[in-house]
Amino acid sequence: MISWFARNSVAANLMMLAIMGLGLWTLLTGRIPLEVFPDMPSRFLSINVPYPGATPEEVEETIVLRIEEAIQQVTGIKRIVSTASSSGGMVMIEINDAKQARDILDELKIRVDAIPNFPTLAERPIIQQDDHLDSVISVMLAADMAERDLRRLGEQIRDEIASLPGISHANLSGVRPYEISIEIPEATLRKYGLTLDQISAAIRGSAIDLPAGVVQTEAGDVSIRTRGRAYSGADYARVVILTRPDGTKLTLGEVAKIADGFNENLLISRLDGKRCVSITVM
Repeated sequence: MISWFARNSVAANLMMLAIMGLGLWTLLTGRIPLEVFPDMPSRFLSINVPYPGATPEEVEETIVLRIEEAIQQVTGIKRIVSTASSSGGMVMIEINDAKQARDILDELKIRVDAIPNFPTLAERPIIQQDDHLDSVISVMLAADMAERDLRRLGEQIRDEIASLPGISHANLSGVRPYEISIEIPEATLRKYGLTLDQISAAIRGSAIDLPAGVVQTEAGDVSIRTRGRAYSGADYARVVILTRPDGTKLTLGEVAKIADGFNENLLISRLDGKRCVSITVM
């Protein structure tokens, strides 16, 4: 073929012009997508089991190791990286082929759901495929402000950035998650003859919005529901945990120390010595 084209230079030139013309036509018509950040399927799956209040050693023994034992025979897994912390366990799984992610994800769900002896207080496992997002810029917000005020300002700026055209996602980091902690001394429980199970049941039964049905009238249907969901420490302090024979009520705020703040795990984020939050734009 090479020797034939060497003897027929006109055919070689015509073929070269045809290739260049087809390439130019493909480029101008957009048949070859040009992307700075190509959309590539993720090869990472994650299994997250929240377990508030546990120690990292307990999480490793009762959650992480059991998950690793359950999924080690799944085919297509390249690497497993596990993390145990005081808030729960995380198992990151890298697979060989992203095209098999859906099948492997289904098999992981079956094997994890079959684990019979997870701790009672551990929450339901969250199994998902991690989206592949590319970071294009990080915005740092630093100020001499209280942690709560700085987080609110960071959330406001994050929402404004996320609403801009061309922005897929904006993530706020460098801040602790909100948390309402309720602490009751053991002496107080004995004083009032209460148990933690009774207090938990009172919170679950009172701090909720509960629909009560629909009443049909001549003017139309009337929807009835109780609005009692607690959103703040003050709302939880008003929850009734005990009604005495004389009709008086004992509220949660009278027996418990309620802290409406952030997760107790220490997180320090500073920029030039000032408290800061980071907004990562995808």
